[in-house]
Amino acid sequence: RRMAAAAAAWGVGPMAAVAGEIARAVGERLSAGAETVIVENGGDIYARTPEPLRMGLYAGERSPFTGRAEFLLDASGGVGVATSSGTVGHSFSYGRADAVMAVADDAAFADAAATAIANAVRGPGDVESVVSAFESRPGLRALAVCAGDRMGFWGGIELVSPRAGRFEGCRR
Repeated sequence: RRMAAAAAAWGVGPMAAVAGEIARAVGERLSAGAETVIVENGGDIYARTPEPLRMGLYAGERSPFTGRAEFLLDASGGVGVATSSGTVGHSFSYGRADAVMAVADDAAFADAAATAIANAVRGPGDVESVVSAFESRPGLRALAVCAGDRMGFWGGIELVSPRAGRFEGCRR
């Protein structure tokens, strides 16, 4: 039911939320006995940490952002982080995003969001308009979109990598 609800909110099939839902279910169960919990399931994450969570973004070996783009986010109350791609990995996508990272209170919701948003990216020229189109969606806490040499991000994440230097084509 949780997968179906998350998928319906984003107009994708329920299997688009399965990895996020499994991460959430395991993470919430583990949270009963631990202060810090991070469960990663194929790029979909449930995390609850007392300190801000620092995450790297993998957008493929050719991406100028891989190994350089790191984000800081608040995971104190539990957070779902999901990544989807049309160019990296084996999962099917209608889009051509190198990486879309969605952050939400619920990991299944983040998983469905990342899938739907990645489907909307046809190339680097779409990054800014896709971020703008989805930044006001209820339930979405933050978003990062990478395609080619362009990256855009919005919401409750901060680009913090000391290795980042200045990114051309990066917009907040």
